[in-house]
Amino acid sequence: ILNKPKCYITSVSDEKGRKTVLNLMKGVKERIFPVGRLDYNTEGLLILTNDGDFANSIIHPSKHISKTYEVFTRVKPTSSGLNQLKKGICIDGIQYMPAVVGSTVKFNDGFLTTITIFEGKNHEVRNMFSYINAKVYDLKRIKIGELTLGDLQSGKFRKLDKNELNKIYL
Repeated sequence: ILNKPKCYITSVSDEKGRKTVLNLMKGVKERIFPVGRLDYNTEGLLILTNDGDFANSIIHPSKHISKTYEVFTRVKPTSSGLNQLKKGICIDGIQYMPAVVGSTVKFNDGFLTTITIFEGKNHEVRNMFSYINAKVYDLKRIKIGELTLGDLQSGKFRKLDKNELNKIYL
């Protein structure tokens, strides 16, 4: 796993010359690739692997592997807005599955809300919060299944053991 910092793209290469997450994987000899995506301005837990079947078992929509994020907003999301996210919403004809939404707490100069989603649509969390009029300023993935980012520093990576791999599917 890698704690992806902002300003890196989740790709093995970039035709525009931007930094990719592979630039952070110094010393890794295997040919690896990211499992799924984190936006350029999103940070946090990213799995990298050399196993295509393993990658597909995580990202395939039918698996509904949970992904938990910390969402930072300047405006406190309303209870009614968060309840909409809990029920599932439709934005521009695209259906978003119900999410598990934690409580919102004051954090620095804004608010922190934890949300767990079960899909992986493009900009899903940002779109959901925009829909309820709470623009996302920072977004960090902290968990996939029951696998947590823990205290892994930004830009650092480590190998997973078998027990940790199994936590993804819980």
